[in-house]
Amino acid sequence: MSPIMQEMAMSLVRKAIVGVGVLVVERGWSTSGEWESYADALVGVSMIALGAGWSLWLKYKADRAR
Repeated sequence: MSPIMQEMAMSLVRKAIVGVGVLVVERGWSTSGEWESYADALVGVSMIALGAGWSLWLKYKADRAR
């Protein structure tokens, strides 16, 4: 796979991870009894942070390779 296609594919995966995090928070799919509101926020924020962190890491690696 060419580097540009790989970068585009990884970008789509990162966007999907962030989107899943938003859906988890928005729809309240993650329930854990009395801690439901905290669990929802934690799962959503974790998914968003994972996507953002992954994106930053790949951009950092790309800048170092130049």
